[in-house]
Amino acid sequence: MVAAKECNIRLDGLLISNHHAAVVNANSNLTIEDLNSTNGTYVNGARITGRKPIRPEDVVQIGPFVLRVHPHRGITVFDTRAKTRIDVFHVTKEVANRSGPGKVRLLDEVCLSIQPNEFVGMLGPSGAGKSTLMDSLNGMRPASSGQVLVNNLDLYQHLESLKLSIGYVPQDDIIHRELTVYRTLYYVARLRLSRDISATEINQIVAEVMDVTGLSERRDVPISQLSGGQRKRVSIAVELITKPSIIFLDEPTSGLDPATEEKVMKLFRQIAESGRTVILTTHAMENVKLFDKIVLLMRGKLVFYGRPDEALEHVGAESFKDLYDKLEAPISERLTKDRPASREQVAEEVAEEWKRRFMQTSRYKLNIAIPLTEVSSRPQQAAPAKSRTTLGDLLRQWATLSRRYMGVLARDKFNLFILFAQAPIIALLTYLVVDAKGQRDFPYFILALVALWFGTSVAAREVIRERAVYNRERMVNLRLLPYISSKLCVLLLIVSFQCILLRYPQTAGSHSVHGVSREVWRSPAAIRDYPDGDGRYCPGSFHLGGSKNVRDGHESRAANSDSANPLLRTRRRSGRNR
Repeated sequence: MVAAKECNIRLDGLLISNHHAAVVNANSNLTIEDLNSTNGTYVNGARITGRKPIRPEDVVQIGPFVLRVHPHRGITVFDTRAKTRIDVFHVTKEVANRSGPGKVRLLDEVCLSIQPNEFVGMLGPSGAGKSTLMDSLNGMRPASSGQVLVNNLDLYQHLESLKLSIGYVPQDDIIHRELTVYRTLYYVARLRLSRDISATEINQIVAEVMDVTGLSERRDVPISQLSGGQRKRVSIAVELITKPSIIFLDEPTSGLDPATEEKVMKLFRQIAESGRTVILTTHAMENVKLFDKIVLLMRGKLVFYGRPDEALEHVGAESFKDLYDKLEAPISERLTKDRPASREQVAEEVAEEWKRRFMQTSRYKLNIAIPLTEVSSRPQQAAPAKSRTTLGDLLRQWATLSRRYMGVLARDKFNLFILFAQAPIIALLTYLVVDAKGQRDFPYFILALVALWFGTSVAAREVIRERAVYNRERMVNLRLLPYISSKLCVLLLIVSFQCILLRYPQTAGSHSVHGVSREVWRSPAAIRDYPDGDGRYCPGSFHLGGSKNVRDGHESRAANSDSANPLLRTRRRSGRNR
């Protein structure tokens, strides 16, 4: 079972390796083996290595394909692309109460059924639970209870295999602004797609994605020079590289002007019509009509789910701008009356009433109750398992991450200048302010601390700066070891060069400071204890090492130059006093 032409079954996809997996039927005993593929083979949500026995009820996943294997009926392949539905059963999210005992309920028994290729918007006042619900549906922050099914597979149990089919665009742009549009998409393709895809094919994929998102003319422009709307398009293009069947977007139009917002919303509409399920959260109400359905939340409760025009009718609002006011109007009305209840308590009561009211409507039955009963059966619960990665995958990720990181540093010229300029500046200052009065080891101590500071400060800053990018890529298939190794290799080169620059001012020239030749800074071995005129030893006296003639010559000069060298004169006097 592979993707190459000589295979028995060909699976066409960007996440599929040329020789991906093999199924062996020996006396009706089926086994499946992953053939060192890039994105892995999963059985019941767990990535396999080597051969694994499979039963007819087991779920085999390869990229966007779900396979059912039977010893007599053969292999049935289901392509989830353009056919992905999401069913949500009583999803509840609770967190610890920071201001008191107990827990706070952020989501309250939410049920949904999102059909394939639908464009769905999550709406609600601030604090309604929109982002919390989205993160529960994409697996980023799993719900406390309830179940999320993606094509009848439990999302949380099969997250390792399903995450490759899920795209997620957070509110903030998590892209390297130093890179160009093309290089950003190129590195994403290298990290996420099969290693069997050639450079020519990757260029074609990147070109197609840029064309869909309207970025072709900005191909070689650094992202830092793009407008807010164009940067948002780059974030969307990053997720389209793998052609996911579901795309989640958190407040994608936040901060955009009305004209740009409309263009971006129409782009989402176009993506949904191309065969993907698109789900987003938004506060903007100007383009709500573009959604197929809207999820209306209040205080973590589902108060409506259906077409936008039906929402106006259900709430009794004349326009979408009045939607939230109509929802919260009963709160103000009840607070005007002499009631001892707090606003929080009244708002909770009003939200519960809206929830019960919706559950009694025919729209709830049509959009939620009936579709959920169509789900054939609850999926088999698989024990969570860590995804195993081969050494080849780790090396491949390390090489791509290192190249990307070097590209980011190379384009950030000001930061690069600071990195290399601070070493000689600190070394020069250390050299100028440290005298030779009994402080023979102090310069080396300072230089050691500075070198340590270089390594820690540069590494900490770079990792923190990429925290959002790292978290997003970890959701896909990024491994921790290649990421750390890529930083270590590049930063090791930088810090090594910094140490060379740090050392150079200490070894350049042979002028004296405070009567002591700068040559004595060249090596700790240059410091010795020598006898004074009375045969006593002066700790910390100097010589240049080397041959005996040089050493004797130095001792002769030192004996005749007490007036020129206050340090030696002081030490000789202290020796006599002893």
